[in-house]
Amino acid sequence: MGVVVAPATGWGHAALALVRATGPDALTQLGPVLEPMYPGPWVPRVPRRVRFRDEKGVFDDGLACWWPGPNSYTGEDLVELSVHGNPRIVERLLSACVVSGASMAEAGEFTRRAVVAGRIDLLEAEAVDLACRATSDQGLAIARSAFEGRLGGFVGDVRQRLVEVAAELEARLDWPADEWATVGDPVVTSEMKQLAELCEGLAATATVGRRYVEGATVALVGPTNAGKSSLFNALLGDERALVHELPGTTRDVVESTTLCGPIQVRLFDTAGERETDNPVERAGIEHARKRAEESDLLLIVLPADQMTDLSIADHLQRPRTRPHLVVFNRIDCPGAVTPPEGSCATCAITGEGVEALRDAIEDSLVGSTPRSEALQIASVRQQEILIKTGSLCREAREALAPGGPAVSSDYVHEAIEAIDRLTGRLGREDVLSALFSRFCIGK
Repeated sequence: MGVVVAPATGWGHAALALVRATGPDALTQLGPVLEPMYPGPWVPRVPRRVRFRDEKGVFDDGLACWWPGPNSYTGEDLVELSVHGNPRIVERLLSACVVSGASMAEAGEFTRRAVVAGRIDLLEAEAVDLACRATSDQGLAIARSAFEGRLGGFVGDVRQRLVEVAAELEARLDWPADEWATVGDPVVTSEMKQLAELCEGLAATATVGRRYVEGATVALVGPTNAGKSSLFNALLGDERALVHELPGTTRDVVESTTLCGPIQVRLFDTAGERETDNPVERAGIEHARKRAEESDLLLIVLPADQMTDLSIADHLQRPRTRPHLVVFNRIDCPGAVTPPEGSCATCAITGEGVEALRDAIEDSLVGSTPRSEALQIASVRQQEILIKTGSLCREAREALAPGGPAVSSDYVHEAIEAIDRLTGRLGREDVLSALFSRFCIGK
């Protein structure tokens, strides 16, 4: 692999910008670009004042720091270049590096090289991605647990216990007469049950974990004139959506972001549901229905002053199988019904019940139990592998009595292979491209 280069900071004007290059003899490759301000040799891991030049001459001055491989993030020579944060300066620096023989890095290539070099495993690589994308402190904590080895420790413990079970079953096959080589079936089946529960339990945290990292989507749906746009604005604390008593005012999905507890929530204010001959409004209603189907949670907003028992039941039919909260808005109006138990009562104009609604949204998305130091994951890949491992453990347990140790052992070995895919011991190449394609350029 040759030398690759990429910006490591976001694009735009700022005080400083960072560009990284990695590959064999990266410092030598970038020699024509770097003009040290003071004589002397390069010292590993010590920043050095330099001028940056291209074919037009010097275009900036800043710092360069060299980490020789293998003791660098990527396991190769790594050079970090700090320049003034003008996009034009960054563009010229990248172009000068390419002219000197470097190539532009692909998404996640620096971290991919770190995995290939054995500097980190796939669990730690995914933690890098999570740390870059996390939208909450709890999301950062999930990434941190992998950085600090807690997730790796869990996986290592499960693998070791699977290896010990596999050794026990192999011993039964090789030395069936030696009692010292075996323990009773209840011990083996109990161990497999525990391992299945551990893997499935951790896998079950992924949905909430992803919401801590990525945030969640919440759509306000319901009939016209229910006050959805007013409630949308109240949740945002800003006049983001147009509010008017004329039915059909909202014809397209309006979206914006707010916080509900620690969760970043993207709210969607949708067109009111009603029969209409207006093709624009009808298209807006259809768009709203599609967006609602894609959302993590629905807020079914009903006008408390216009509801009967029959109309309430009718509005609750469609989302019965979807995660949802029922919100009775306009509870201050004459003739407002008493909201049924389990629903939320709000007045978007005065703000009554809005904070309680925020709490209910948080509880619906991530649960009302206190956040703890319990291990969590946020990766779909990890979730799927843990579910598969748990399933194989259960199959091994169920196969022991009727099928004997040979059949059970096959399932255990499959479970070990599945666990090894988590860290990259097995199946590395078939997951690297998919994994690192999600990363930022320069990470």
